[in-house]
Amino acid sequence: MTALLAALWYIQIHSCFLAWAQMNTSFQAHISLLNLNSMIYHEHFYKLFKTSWGILIGFKGQIGRLNDTEDFSKLIKISDSIFLKLTISEKNKFIHENINKIINGIIWAASQLHIDENILIVIDEIDLNFCNFQIEGLFFGIAEWLCSYYNLKIPPYMSTYNRDLNKYEFSFEKSDPLSRKLLYPRL
Repeated sequence: MTALLAALWYIQIHSCFLAWAQMNTSFQAHISLLNLNSMIYHEHFYKLFKTSWGILIGFKGQIGRLNDTEDFSKLIKISDSIFLKLTISEKNKFIHENINKIINGIIWAASQLHIDENILIVIDEIDLNFCNFQIEGLFFGIAEWLCSYYNLKIPPYMSTYNRDLNKYEFSFEKSDPLSRKLLYPRL
């Protein structure tokens, strides 16, 4: 019984610390993950509705310190310190065929992070409905998911709804050509 109470006390203290850290932007952006190789579950929905039609995509996954025992052949290297693991079934060809939108969205959002160690991002589930979907939502959705985890603002962008084309159009500041290149690499 004493061991159970000690474990519950540790979880409660640890949870309170993580909640405080997520509210403190400057601390959270520089935090060294304290979970000793454990992963922290995170869920976030990207929503963009400027008309009756919009984009809604849910991202569910984990973020944590990259473990030396991880099979690096199954990871996607995003940068020297950020790695991605997609645990979504290979049967979901749409997600796997559009993985570059997800990778580039992580690169875009991670440009504001100050990470002291190697981290692993594990995406377990992407919830989408093609009635409220546009391919750019994968880019902005994963970026917003990562920024919400670290309690940071998503990098600036503009969105407008083009009624003639029946789609959202996205743009960035003229002084930011890299963001456009990440979103639309073929242009």
